[in-house]
Amino acid sequence: MAELYRRQGRYADAEPLYKRLLANYEKALGPDHPDIAASLNSLAALYGNLARHGDAELLYKQSLAIHEKALGPDHREVARAVDNLARRLRTPATGAPAQKYSPGGERRPAKGCSEGQPLRPGLSWKSRFRPRVNGALGV
Repeated sequence: MAELYRRQGRYADAEPLYKRLLANYEKALGPDHPDIAASLNSLAALYGNLARHGDAELLYKQSLAIHEKALGPDHREVARAVDNLARRLRTPATGAPAQKYSPGGERRPAKGCSEGQPLRPGLSWKSRFRPRVNGALGV
């Protein structure tokens, strides 16, 4: 329901639902479960819609840290979390270009990518991890 409200622009209705879901997950699963990271990501997206960019960035960083701890640095969900954070950091509302960021602070390519291998325009890190069917990206 929270996601529906967010998509409808009913942000004031969505926020308490996201927060309640996050609290329930933390109580049931503990603070380091990947579902907590997903909930933080959803709340961060809402804060981005509300132009609460500092709050959104903090939650995206927390989501990334949980994913990396729970799944390891080379997991596709970690790549997604890095992508979400990078999108937040390059949002024009900050008035600055995207900052370079990688988990752990070091510069390294994601698994399956060679150093210096650029993404083609229009592709995100997410597309690197979709299954390929006959050489084409899967749906």
